[in-house]
Amino acid sequence: RSPKMRRTECVLLLSLLLFAFSFPAVAKKKDEKPKTLHVIGAGWSLTGSDVLAKALNVLGLGPTYHMGELLSGSAKGHVRQWIDHADGRKPMDWPALFENYSSVV
Repeated sequence: RSPKMRRTECVLLLSLLLFAFSFPAVAKKKDEKPKTLHVIGAGWSLTGSDVLAKALNVLGLGPTYHMGELLSGSAKGHVRQWIDHADGRKPMDWPALFENYSSVV
């Protein structure tokens, strides 16, 4: 991997960890829109995060935000937000980014 890619991955990982401590966990009712994240799995790519995301969904801790959603197109507009944040152009609006998710890996 290139040094820039490693730097970007570090920024994203640290950003997720900082986000984890900014909201208290609140239980959600069935079919209720998530109000906060319950699980944050921060790790490197190719470490089983896709399987973890699927497992969290099966266990009822989803919907789960996974970077694979950026590739599938289901998280429209998020690619630009991540790039701008990683390059230091814009601060991330964490609550807006994860407003429809209960978990993130």
